[in-house]
Amino acid sequence: MGFPPRFRSVVALAAPLVAAACGGRSVRHAGDGDATGGLGANAGGAPANGGAPSGGAPTPSGGAIASGGSATGGSGPVTGGTAGRAGSPGEFVDTGQVLGDAYGNDVALGDLDADGDLDAFLATGEVASPDLVWLNDGTGVFTDSGERLGDSHAHGVALGDLDGDGDLDAVVAVAQLEGGGGDTWMNDGRAHFSRGAARSRREYAVALSDFDGDGSVDCLSAGDGSFFSRLWLNDSRGTFTDSGQLFREGFAVAPGDFDRDGDVDALIPGDSFVYTLLNDGAGALEQRTRRFLGTPSTPPLPTSTATATSTRTSRTAP
Repeated sequence: MGFPPRFRSVVALAAPLVAAACGGRSVRHAGDGDATGGLGANAGGAPANGGAPSGGAPTPSGGAIASGGSATGGSGPVTGGTAGRAGSPGEFVDTGQVLGDAYGNDVALGDLDADGDLDAFLATGEVASPDLVWLNDGTGVFTDSGERLGDSHAHGVALGDLDGDGDLDAVVAVAQLEGGGGDTWMNDGRAHFSRGAARSRREYAVALSDFDGDGSVDCLSAGDGSFFSRLWLNDSRGTFTDSGQLFREGFAVAPGDFDRDGDVDALIPGDSFVYTLLNDGAGALEQRTRRFLGTPSTPPLPTSTATATSTRTSRTAP
């Protein structure tokens, strides 16, 4: 499966601040104030939970989740800048800030240093180029924190409290062609990250939510090509175990309670299809719906188990 268009602008809204991964630039909504309150905000696919969601009902989750999905962006040198100028309601204003001189594949917003505003975790898409953390001064001006995380071909990032210590950690999808595997970065609460346990499969996008109902956030990753999508279960300390469930590859992951039974399902788009994974409430996902976009062929399921029977006691939906 091929990669999507290289330059794709995705705006991440986090009321009242509006930030964007638009060629790496920061964009502010005219007339908005500074961003305060909430641990995190949704920025690219994964529902916001435990913090201030950016619209829509949050999905069930055992911890704070800030962002996820497969937003892709561009690149450019960092210059800092001002928080923007006044404008008409509904108008977006370029702040003049460009976050990083590497090719940015994804950005996630959340309060990484616990100062009440939204910071940015930038996943860079170049081999041997580290991921970056940009800190917000509370007025929408971002400063490079100096964090240089990893050196692989990062393609997606999601923020969430992986170990239950009240701050936002990060999972990064690594799509490196050889020896790829997902990274985990643990936050000390002050936006200083240390490497956690890696996931051993190439990934294209990641999303965090509590899929098995145990109170900790799990990771659903979208694979690319022969690397299938997988559900990784969290041991509540930030270490993920492969659930053994394999699904079709895809470009992005969007969790949500699609059948309104109180648990977290997921939607994954691919090259020519979109499919949903319905959760039994205990983390066993069943591929139920596939819509093919402009192709008469039916993509085959993985040769190994497409769904797994959970060993957990299934919850009764409310």
